Amino acid sequence: MSTLRIPFKIGQPKKQIVPKTVERDFEREYGKLQQLEEQTKRLQKDMRKSTDADLAMSKSAVKISLDLLSNPLCEQDQDFLNMVTALDTAMKRMDAFNQEKVNQIQKTVIEPLKKFGSVFPSLNMAVKRREQALQDYRRLQAKVEKYEEKEKTGPVLAKLHQAREELRPVRDDFEAKNKQLLDEMPRFYNSRLDYFQPSFESLIRAQVRRLPPLLPWRMAQHCFPWWGGGRGLRTSPAPPHTLEVGLATFSHHPRPPHQLPSTA
Repeated sequence: MSTLRIPFKIGQPKKQIVPKTVERDFEREYGKLQQLEEQTKRLQKDMRKSTDADLAMSKSAVKISLDLLSNPLCEQDQDFLNMVTALDTAMKRMDAFNQEKVNQIQKTVIEPLKKFGSVFPSLNMAVKRREQALQDYRRLQAKVEKYEEKEKTGPVLAKLHQAREELRPVRDDFEAKNKQLLDEMPRFYNSRLDYFQPSFESLIRAQVRRLPPLLPWRMAQHCFPWWGGGRGLRTSPAPPHTLEVGLATFSHHPRPPHQLPSTA
């Protein structure tokens, strides 16, 4: 893995104005968030591909069953017609189930991913502002050092005093931005677990929940008598289709992502 770089990073001045341990901590925390941003984008893209594939599959299955219904063989063979009709019913119910599942995934997974990802542009902007403040700090620190090295004449002392006055607010501004980001970045990174857990729980339940029977049981027995020879099969009708009730229980309202200050 390539080393993550902070934007606008420049060489160190003569005086070490930012301890190396602090700079390493900052790069480590920001690097973790850069990886999280990339993973969030990739996951959102993959989820969209997955839901699109689910819908395309069920739509294709419905089209196949409709094509079979228009086959002349259905007019000649009643048993074949019954079987294809049952298949068509099953495919349409599967398509409806997939549509409901995709809608739920959109609401409970994809939209929260998008909302979470919307935080990163403001984070990156805050880091750029911090780095710009660091450059200003280094520039003015170098200016102070230059006058400190000169002979202490009246004009030099006046310029040194002025340079120190210019340096003070710039240093305070950088230190405030630096401290704020060092406090906020780990907090935001750690919030990802609480934020995404309901989404992933919803996704898993939507995927593994047993699909209710798609065919009325007596129709299945009539169309597919070879299926177990009727032995061991349920004799009572299948339970009603509980798709709407089942998926509705998986919805959640994720907490909004932790908002990083703009450090303007």
